[in-house]
Amino acid sequence: MHFKGHVNSAAQSGWCYGFVAVRNGTPRYGPVHQSTDGVVSFQTQPGESEVYLVVAGTPGTVHHHAFLDGYPTNYRYPYEFRLSGAVPSGYEPGYVKPVATGGGHWHSNGGGWVSNSADVAATAYVGPRAAVYGNATVSGNARIEGLAWVNSGGSVSGNAVVRDNALIQGGVSIGGTAVVGGDAEPSGSCSSGTYLMFSTSRGCDGRAGETDVNPSHGRFTDAELAIDGPVTTTQPTTTTTTRSTTTTTRSTTTTTRSTTTTTRSTTTRPTTTQPTTTASRPTTTTTTTTAGGRTCSASYRILGQWPGGFQGEVAVTAGGAPISGWTVTWTFPDGQAVSQSWGAVITSTGAAVTATNAAWNGGLAAGAGATFGFIGTAGATNGVPVLTCTAS
Repeated sequence: MHFKGHVNSAAQSGWCYGFVAVRNGTPRYGPVHQSTDGVVSFQTQPGESEVYLVVAGTPGTVHHHAFLDGYPTNYRYPYEFRLSGAVPSGYEPGYVKPVATGGGHWHSNGGGWVSNSADVAATAYVGPRAAVYGNATVSGNARIEGLAWVNSGGSVSGNAVVRDNALIQGGVSIGGTAVVGGDAEPSGSCSSGTYLMFSTSRGCDGRAGETDVNPSHGRFTDAELAIDGPVTTTQPTTTTTTRSTTTTTRSTTTTTRSTTTTTRSTTTRPTTTQPTTTASRPTTTTTTTTAGGRTCSASYRILGQWPGGFQGEVAVTAGGAPISGWTVTWTFPDGQAVSQSWGAVITSTGAAVTATNAAWNGGLAAGAGATFGFIGTAGATNGVPVLTCTAS
């Protein structure tokens, strides 16, 4: 496989990728490769009937975004690859696509899922990963692309395009030459303009889309994706590693471009006022606790706020010796509460919060760091707590 990413220096683009083979439900993990342009090889073993390519965007720095900052402000990491000696699932000889489930069918123009109760014209395009639900209507030369959805009661017509992760809700009408992309969820009736981010304040004004921090890019040539030169080869081993869960991405074309891997929730996005994007506020105090000679420190900052809520982040740094785990505790001063989190296991008892490292970020070298974040609820006052970090 020749893997090649579309590098954006401002994003400090980076990728990690590797193969996972499966035999009788048991995965075998190949090595993880890290490069922006590389040719690698993976040898299957007898009985392995499936091979997955897993790709993660791994930039050189962590880009901080406030909750609801919007799709155009988030760096993305598009890439392409070419395969030899294998074909993507769905392209092998004799492949027959399974019958659509859930009361729907595959659209004749594009192959996307369409509810049997929806009205979608044959001239309209519904891409293979897009969907049209309930009694939605898609007519004319409208296009539903990417991971976009049209929910029951929504309408898309004319030459309108709905793409990326955009969502058309019931009662919304998109037509004419309007383009709805990013994570936009417009309201009302739009016949012109470009809408690229979720906004509670922007209506169908016909204006150009929001500025995207990601530069546009073309496609690599056949020569740029040729499988030649030095190849990193992975030899099969007889040792099988079993893990309880895996997250995989399966390719759909021999030369594939991807911009994001997204899991979409059916939960309606918040309709409150958008968060403020003022500079983050650090903690006033960082506390270090020693345990058997191992130390760590933690700092807390607020990345963004909106009425009734905020996004927080905590950075943990190991002291002068390696640590195998960490726990950060604090007590909220103004009745705040954590509603969801990532990068740590968080428990709360009243205002008291305990955050313990996840399975993958507890071990830190001397001076190395890890971060975790959370969404919280807050009233008019959102004071910064004092943290205590305990290393193990």
